Amino acid sequence: MFKTYIRNIASHLFALLVIQSVNAQFAPSSMRISTPYGPRTIPTYQHSPMMLYRGGAGNPSIKYKFTVVLINDSIVKDKGRINIYDSVHSITFKDHGEKKTYKPSDTRELFRLTPEGMKLSGIPSDTCWLFKTETGKINLYSCIAEPGTDMVTAMQTGEDAGIESLDKEKVMELVKQYPRLLKMAEKGKLVKALRGYNKE
Repeated sequence: MFKTYIRNIASHLFALLVIQSVNAQFAPSSMRISTPYGPRTIPTYQHSPMMLYRGGAGNPSIKYKFTVVLINDSIVKDKGRINIYDSVHSITFKDHGEKKTYKPSDTRELFRLTPEGMKLSGIPSDTCWLFKTETGKINLYSCIAEPGTDMVTAMQTGEDAGIESLDKEKVMELVKQYPRLLKMAEKGKLVKALRGYNKE
């Protein structure tokens, strides 16, 4: 009888946790990372029940099957997660039980394919790989391989221009003729302002 009572309580608690997890909202947070242009604070989103267990924002760098093209043109493929927390980003694969870590300076390219077959290619810089995550009048780049991510660290004003830091003053100068977008930029909503600019 007592065991049945305990089992019933346990099943009710589990059901409650599942309901809370399904109904919970994604809570905004932020994190500090290293980029080719110095430290940047970027927005992240974490499912709120997990915040109780992980102590803050979740890791925005997800494990995928990546292809690494090394400097010597050899190719390595495996599942891995880009480590964005060190001053120089890296990715670690297991090769016959042995861990091998690759940094941007070791590579010509790091890329993955989305389920739709889109190639997300990372250009190696001094400290990270830069993935073009949105294309437009202003191209947006991130240090993670996620299309359409808000985690933008760099921008490019046209295909032939150099890639430069996502900078508030630069964004304000670009959107100054659009009062609504300028207000966004002034509030620090730089990615949102640039996406609006791309639609103009």
